[in-house]
Amino acid sequence: MKNKKYRVRRPSRFMLWAASAFFAPLYKIKHKIKFDRTGLKGLKPPYIVLANHTSWNDFAIVGMTLFPRRANFVATSMIKRDPLLRMLTKSVGTIHKKVYWPDSDSLRRVQFVIEDKGIIVMMPAGDVSIDGTPNYLDNTTARYIKSLKIPVVALNINGGYLHMPRFHKKTNRGAKIEVTTKLVFDGQDLECMKNEDIYNRLWDELYFNDAEWQKQKRMIFKGKKLAEGMQNILFKCARCMAEFSHKTKGRKIWCTECNNEFFVNDYFEFEASDDNKCYDNIYEWNNFQKESISKEIENEEFSFSADTMIYDYKRDSINGYEKRGDGTLTLSLKQLIYDGIYDGEVVTNARNILRQPNISMINCECIDIPNAKGVDRYYFNDRRQYVKFVLTFNLIRLKYYPYDYRDSDEKN
Repeated sequence: MKNKKYRVRRPSRFMLWAASAFFAPLYKIKHKIKFDRTGLKGLKPPYIVLANHTSWNDFAIVGMTLFPRRANFVATSMIKRDPLLRMLTKSVGTIHKKVYWPDSDSLRRVQFVIEDKGIIVMMPAGDVSIDGTPNYLDNTTARYIKSLKIPVVALNINGGYLHMPRFHKKTNRGAKIEVTTKLVFDGQDLECMKNEDIYNRLWDELYFNDAEWQKQKRMIFKGKKLAEGMQNILFKCARCMAEFSHKTKGRKIWCTECNNEFFVNDYFEFEASDDNKCYDNIYEWNNFQKESISKEIENEEFSFSADTMIYDYKRDSINGYEKRGDGTLTLSLKQLIYDGIYDGEVVTNARNILRQPNISMINCECIDIPNAKGVDRYYFNDRRQYVKFVLTFNLIRLKYYPYDYRDSDEKN
């Protein structure tokens, strides 16, 4: 029986029509978007759609794919802190959830939609891709969808990262997008499956690699500033191994330590001349960076620190946040530690990584570290440090604190 306390409104038909009328022609003309809706044919609600997270525009792309079906999206509660987004998401029945943190209220609202024979959309990565492949897939997703016992559709976006990379706020001209849908589970088959098997199937269905996809499509990218912002993703020089030394202008990228110089070509790939060195694309460069981090964290004494400003949420402040102090944020194999000033006092705030589900990078502008009350937001003095900080956290979690499927299966 539906609990009216957790009632969720159905998305506004007018808002969905208006959004589709605006985005659909734009994406068809500019990005030649194609939809394969095979996984949705003949499927009647309730069901859940799980989508990969390629760019900040994924919500619009998923909405266009599902249109005219009305679906309730599960999104981070952080967007409620923006007055305009709060109003817009309310009108389309968005279910706001604490990011990377247990939130029983949002789960009850999801249950209300299911009992009301609605459609739920979730992006289990929880964060936009850094290099055109998945950053992360929440391990608890498998256990959760198993408990719902309803059909699950995988919605995979190819080209989404290329059309709007993590370091850009505008879309790239020339990038094309293809969306596919596939019925992965019919609901009844979930009951007899192990959580690990469910997770692995979801990972396979939601996996994407835009760099490899581009090698097949060979799309031509236009624009004079394709490289600008990449210094915030490519934090390590491929020739001298210096960190946070890249600068960009137009299509050019160079290291200020060794003058290693390379360019972004028309295929959104890298080219270097003479004795300069580069990898073929962002994905391959990031693999090199992750391999370097993996070696660093083998040292038990490893730590990585960044000078930072700390902000906390305040409802009546600009953008919902206000500055609370300056200090240093340090990541070790066991803890996240903020040392510095907070509201005029010297503090040391330590968090156990085992109890910290994940951290989020907002564009390449700040990182959010979730807690039970909300988030602490950090603005590093050098924004080129964000990607290394986030990647290092994820690799530490993967290496030293892996998810134990056995415990999860035993609870079920």
